Amino acid sequence: MTDSYIEAKQLRTCDCDAGAFWKPSSILEIMQETAAEHCDRLRASRARLEERGLCWVLSRTGVSMSRLPVYGERVTVETYLTPVKHLFYPRGNVIRDASGEVIGRANSYWLLMDLETRRMVNDEYVQSCLPASLQAEEAVRLNRPIRPLDGEVRRAELLPRFSELDLNGHVNNTRYMDWCCDALGREILTERHIMGFWVYYENELREDAHVDTELTVSDDQFAFFGFSEGRRCFSIGGTLGA
Repeated sequence: MTDSYIEAKQLRTCDCDAGAFWKPSSILEIMQETAAEHCDRLRASRARLEERGLCWVLSRTGVSMSRLPVYGERVTVETYLTPVKHLFYPRGNVIRDASGEVIGRANSYWLLMDLETRRMVNDEYVQSCLPASLQAEEAVRLNRPIRPLDGEVRRAELLPRFSELDLNGHVNNTRYMDWCCDALGREILTERHIMGFWVYYENELREDAHVDTELTVSDDQFAFFGFSEGRRCFSIGGTLGA
């Protein structure tokens, strides 16, 4: 069995923002792809789970960067599993630059969803696929609630588009941070960068959803929430740095 999986990536224009810095959604994309490849090597791929009427669903994720690489830099992302917690399958990530220096760490919590009932389940087969050795380290705390901050609340409306949907038919997990960056806007993100963020996916959003968002910013922190049909669908918190 493979205890971890490492993938290298050279940052392209599509991975970077207007200032040439690695953007949050691209960080999430490579985390998603490395997780998928690792699952494939562990015999718990999307195809194998579909045969069992299941799929992986991301519940929450957090990223902490000590510096942001820029266009053209080469990075590596290592993903590994940590011990199962109730129905959660947690993953850790280590992000390194070309010299091998650790410039970021991340965690994500995955669940198994029954494709017919849309309910979260456990599965003995998936349990049997886990590596014999599980690392214990979780670099980013994902058990704290995300709360609104003091200050002006900026409200907006969103309509998910077809291009934002994933293979499961709901808004892809990476798109939420694009929405957050758009809400923060050029005025903030030209002067500062998102150095850490954590996202809680609370209810799935489909193409026909109407989403009301709320953003608050206080000093070097921000909080961003989305609501649809009276339910909170996602919560995002984060920190800004120079």
